[in-house]
Amino acid sequence: MPSTEAHLAQADHNKQFLAEFPSADKYRDWFVTVCFYTALHFVDAALANIGEDPQNHEHRHAILNRFRGQPHYARLRPHYRRIEDISRQARYQCAHITEQQVRCVAETDLAAVEKWVRWQLGEGELYDRRDRF
Repeated sequence: MPSTEAHLAQADHNKQFLAEFPSADKYRDWFVTVCFYTALHFVDAALANIGEDPQNHEHRHAILNRFRGQPHYARLRPHYRRIEDISRQARYQCAHITEQQVRCVAETDLAAVEKWVRWQLGEGELYDRRDRF
């Protein structure tokens, strides 16, 4: 099972790639795909921190759904799902990804996922401590 630190390192590595990405305008499909896998590693870091090791997307959703009734989860779910949905559209449906979608995924959703995960790991005080996993 990869450690919390390993997942964070991969997420940070992916973020570095995004910062150096040749053209988010020309390769929007790849840009949102890398955003999704960056978000995935952030989420997996939080899950590894509580001893969970999702083996695939469905398993990850099943683990996350166990926390559905907890208020903090509502702060993660819409952002993670939007990144996943847009990247899935790009990967499997050959959908045209708009500049607005790229901005929303990169500037809003991915940033929100990272903040939530870092808060879960005790690296930020974004939310009430009682709301952690």
